[in-house]
Amino acid sequence: MTSTYAGWRGHVIVCGLHGVGLRIVELLHSSGVPSVVIDDHPDLRLARNLIGWGIPHIAGSSRSAEILAEAGLAGAEAVICAQEDDLRTLETALLTRELRADVRVVVQLSNPAVGRALSGIQVAVLDVAGLSAPSITEACLGTGVQEIRLAGERFAAARTVSPRAGTLREIYGALAPVAVLPADGGDVVICPGRDHPIGPMGMTGTKRTD
Repeated sequence: MTSTYAGWRGHVIVCGLHGVGLRIVELLHSSGVPSVVIDDHPDLRLARNLIGWGIPHIAGSSRSAEILAEAGLAGAEAVICAQEDDLRTLETALLTRELRADVRVVVQLSNPAVGRALSGIQVAVLDVAGLSAPSITEACLGTGVQEIRLAGERFAAARTVSPRAGTLREIYGALAPVAVLPADGGDVVICPGRDHPIGPMGMTGTKRTD
C-alpha cells in the first residue's frame, strides 16, 4: 500500500529518533519545516513528542529502500541520518545517495575518518561539538552572538547564564538548546531536551533570525 507521505515534496526525512535526532525534529518543527521520522526501535517517551507535534513516524528500517520510498524520498528536500550506531548511519547514507544522487544527505558520525570519506560523495557530517564550539568561544571572548547559516536559514547562537532553576522550556521558551555547561564543572550535556532541568548555569542556544 502506498504511504500518505510518499507523494510529499520539500520535507525532511529524519532517520533515528534518539538524542540528536529528536532535537533536529523539534528544531525543524519550530521552524515550520515538515518532516517524517523513520525509526524501527523508537523510545516510546520520545515517540509521544512526535504525536504532540503532529509529525509522522514510520516504524521501519531506514536501511530499506521501500521504507525510504514510503517516507517520500522521491520528493524530500534532505535526509538526516542520526542513528545511534555509526554502521547503521553509514548504511542509510549510502543507500540514500544510491537511490537519489541529488538529495542533500546529512549524517551524525562519531568516527571523523569515516566522515571525511563521506564528504567525497557529497554527504555533510553533523558535528554537534563543532557547531556549539564557535558560539562558546565567541561568548568567552565577549564578542557576542555567533551567526550560523543552515540550509539557507540564518541562526544565532549565544551563551547565557540561567537566572534561576527550572526547565529550559520554562526559562528560554522556544529557543533550541545546543549544550548545557554546568557551573560546577560537571559533564556538558549536548543537545538536551527542552524539559531538561537546570540551575544557575550557562546554556548555549540557537534561534532563527529573519
